[in-house]
Amino acid sequence: QCLVKVAGRAAGRPAFCWSAASWKNLLPTLRSRCQRLNVPPASLQEKLHWLHGQRLQTPELALSLAMGNPQEALRLSTQEPDTLALRQQWLNWLCSPEQHGQLPTGLEKAGMAVLLPLAMTLLSDMAKLASGLPAQAFPWASEHLAWACALQPQRISRVFEVLKSEYAVATHPLNPRLALEFTAQNWQTLSQSI
Repeated sequence: QCLVKVAGRAAGRPAFCWSAASWKNLLPTLRSRCQRLNVPPASLQEKLHWLHGQRLQTPELALSLAMGNPQEALRLSTQEPDTLALRQQWLNWLCSPEQHGQLPTGLEKAGMAVLLPLAMTLLSDMAKLASGLPAQAFPWASEHLAWACALQPQRISRVFEVLKSEYAVATHPLNPRLALEFTAQNWQTLSQSI
């Protein structure tokens, strides 16, 4: 309500610039006082160019581990390199069936709300590879996912659906290690099937 009053009663002709992820989620009374300007997301090349300008050592890797968010990639690389390393360790484990017998310790520190989306995004890449298409989110991992080409896309989809349902409770504080182990067990069913 405060924004509506400010926008409706501003003296002169001031301009306010507000950002929203979704136009439809704004209150109708606020939308009626706004002019909509759609700004397309930055392309992969634009994101990488910006990260190169920030002098990151591995901008491609950081951007993929930050799920395509360049600000998050910069933040992780400069302020939380340990978290970035945990995300990379998780993806390396997921990509390596020979390691699936032993889940690395400490991964839960990265948070299941981050690790599950990384795994689900990797599953999407694996489904693409199994269908003969190139990986998009983690192209650097493609060489480690040759085993995924032997999987049936339906099997990958089933694990994706299980992880998606697990994501709904992933942030529960009781036992993140238990959630991580559940995710790992489901992932292992993929590598055991080849």
